[in-house]
This record gives sequence, structure tokens and C-alpha cells, in this order.
Amino acid sequence: MHKKEFKIPHHGRISDCFYYKPDNMQEGEKCPVVIFSHGFDGFKRDFRTSAKYYAGAGICGVCHGFCGGGRKDETSGFSTRQMNHFTEMEDLISVIDEVTSWDWIDETKVFLLGSSMGGLVSAMTAEKLKDRIRGLILLFPAFCMLDNQETRFPKPEHMEGDFAFWGVPLGHQFFEVSKDYVIWEHLGSFENPVLFMHGTADNIVPIHYSYKAKTFYKDARLETFLDENHGFTKEGNRRMEAMGLYFIHDCLGRE
Repeated sequence: MHKKEFKIPHHGRISDCFYYKPDNMQEGEKCPVVIFSHGFDGFKRDFRTSAKYYAGAGICGVCHGFCGGGRKDETSGFSTRQMNHFTEMEDLISVIDEVTSWDWIDETKVFLLGSSMGGLVSAMTAEKLKDRIRGLILLFPAFCMLDNQETRFPKPEHMEGDFAFWGVPLGHQFFEVSKDYVIWEHLGSFENPVLFMHGTADNIVPIHYSYKAKTFYKDARLETFLDENHGFTKEGNRRMEAMGLYFIHDCLGRE
């Protein structure tokens, strides 16, 4: 397989990305693509093993770093204090627009795979782009981030100024811009298949969030990972990859 690094300038910042392209593609051939989105304080390389796995199965794997999405980001020109759920959705849409412009990518076979906050943003993006996304794979998606803000910040003055979450410096706008955004009011218009994968021992995003979110989709299923926490083990990741590949083939087989 072939790996290539690339950057996407957009909205006054730069998304840092790479892809693994399948081997032995014929001239004029187009392949499906999976776009991987990391979680809060993650990095573009978090899904490199999975991207290689899918490329080995004939599916391009694209990894990108959310601008300001973590402390390892040094190239986007965007700080963690500027980042929020909606800037990350802009980042992901810019990646989708770039990738689907390539002549060897089948723009009708785009899949999003995101974990935790990256799963939440992938779900938000699928609702916005709808039929441009063939299928959605969500790993322990952090719907709680847009559900329990009043518990974290019960008074308006608690949202003034900068603060840190898990050691990551954030601007007050991280929660302010979405304080009136109820995630459950924005799910359901995406009608293509959705696969949830969630650990039963997740103590960061309780699995009941995936059970609830699943009910909003027309075509969704939830695979539970016994005793797995927020972030799968090595064995859990290999199972996740295999289940995701089966899901993709199932979606493509519905043509």
C-alpha cells in the first residue's frame, strides 16, 4: 500500500492528514474510503493501524488531525482554546470535500469512522451531509458532551474565560457555542446505516448513550464489547476493525 501525507488549508487553518492507498489499483479504478476521526486530545496517527488494515482490504484509509483538537497539534495554526464541536465539523467536511475530489476515490462510497468526540463530530457531519455519507461507524461516541453541560457548568459565570478539561486548555466558547444545542434534536435525518461499538465498562461515556442514540436512526445496530473501557484494548481494536469491514461490505452490497 502507498502512504502519503497532505495538508488542507481551510477557514484560516490547516488540517494535517495522511492516507493509505490500496495496492494494485487499475488505471481509472475508484475505491471506497474511510475517514477516521480521533477523540478529544487525540492525534491524526491514532487510527494509523486501522487505516492500514482497510487499505489492505482495498479501501482507502484517511486519517486527519482536528485543528486545535489536541496538545500534539503543532501545525494547524489553531489552538485548543479556539476549537469546539463546530470547528471540528468544519475540519471534517473540508477533509471530505478534498478526498472526494480525487479521481481515484468513489465519492458515492464514503464512510466516516470516529471515536469519542470524533464519533460525535462524525455523527453531526453525517446529519449535515446526509447522502454524501454511505455509512457511519461510531466508537463509544461522546454524545454526553452535548447533553450534560448544565451539570458541568450550572451557572453562566462558570463559562467565562478559559479553563482546562483533562489538562487541555479550552476557551469559554467550547461550551458556550453549543449550550443551547441539544444533540437529540439533531439526529435522525441521516438514513444510511450506522454501526455503534461501545464497551460495557466505559466510565467516560456510559454505554447507555449509544443505546439512546441508536433509537434515533432508521438503520442502526449496536455491538457491545464486554468489559472494554473508553478506548479499546489491542484485541478490541482488531475486533472493531473486522466488524467495521463487514459493515462496509454489507453497505456496499446493498446496491
